[in-house]
Formats: sequence, C-alpha cells, structure tokens
Amino acid sequence: MKLSACLVLSSLLCVISVLQQADTELYFAVPRCQCHQTINEIHQKHIKSFKINIPYEYCKFTEIILTLKDSRDVCLNRQAKMGRNLIRCWKRHSSIDKCRKNVFKRKNSKGQRKPKTDSGGST
Repeated sequence: MKLSACLVLSSLLCVISVLQQADTELYFAVPRCQCHQTINEIHQKHIKSFKINIPYEYCKFTEIILTLKDSRDVCLNRQAKMGRNLIRCWKRHSSIDKCRKNVFKRKNSKGQRKPKTDSGGST
C-alpha cells in the first residue's frame, strides 16, 4: 500500500513537472512580431536609439523599434515617411549612427533641411 502510494505520488509529480516545462517551452517557442501599434513620426529630441528587425519566419514585416529617452520602446510605422527614410538609409549604410544623423536632421519651417554653412573664414 505504501509503495503504491509513493509510486502514484511520484508519477503525479513527474506529470506536473513535464506539464510546467511544456507550457514554458510552448510560450517561448512561438515568437511573433513585436510591433502591434505604431506611430507615424516623432521628434528627434525624444529618440535615444533605434533598431531595425528584418523580416524573419515568424514576422514577415520589417520592424522599426525606437528607444526613447524615457526608456520606453515604441514602434515606428515602416510605411510612414520617417519609417521609409530610415529603412532606405539602413539598407545603404547598415549603420545606426549614420542613419541617425541623416534621417533625424533638423528641418527649417518650410520642411527643408537646413543648409550647411561654411565655418571657414574665406575672403
């Protein structure tokens, strides 16, 4: 009687352990797209860094994830103007620093980039 009770208890513990492990593996085995809500644009002063996730087997979209200075992560709409420019720059340079400088440049009131000024003293 004691032996059968120990076997039943031992079997029950094994089953519970296997179910917990299977539930954890199932949860982590199905990655999905990270961006469910996106924004179309954001002012550059709020952006600390960004990363671009290329399409993969579980998410067929390119995702742009911005890390803001207040440590929040937000997703940028890849079809918005800012998102398209960022992806185009990323494909050209593959460098976050170069894209940050090129895409997030300040614009004047007419929507054009400010012209570079010659800082040398030419006469």
